[in-house]
Amino acid sequence: MVSKEFLIEHIDQNEQIVEEIISLLKKFKIFTFQAEMGAGKTTLIHSILKCLKVQHFDGSPTYSIINEYVSPERGKIYHLDLFRLNSIKEAYDIGIEEIFSEKNIIFIEWPEILSSFLKDENVVHVFINVIESKSRKFEIVF
Repeated sequence: MVSKEFLIEHIDQNEQIVEEIISLLKKFKIFTFQAEMGAGKTTLIHSILKCLKVQHFDGSPTYSIINEYVSPERGKIYHLDLFRLNSIKEAYDIGIEEIFSEKNIIFIEWPEILSSFLKDENVVHVFINVIESKSRKFEIVF
């Protein structure tokens, strides 16, 4: 496994992390984002979507659980927020198998419920740690 770390002063100054993740799209399609509430998972994902030329963002899919986007460069992209799910059964009920079988790009917030479903060799894990109110430490593991 490879691990890369980045330290940024403000969550909106995430260009270097976004570039790294976009470069990994050549090999990987599944990305998990793990951090405490309010650490910047959705902000980072929206920055990635913007670079992939997605035109419309729906915000965090906390209540809808799944947002689907289309990038003119990369095709269909799913953004999942699994915070509200209580079991792997609920993940199957929302169609997780179909989403993964399509081989599209998938960004997952709160992925812990899928730990038995995800294979580490096919997944990039992004860990965000709050250092101070605005600064963050990112670790990208693949």
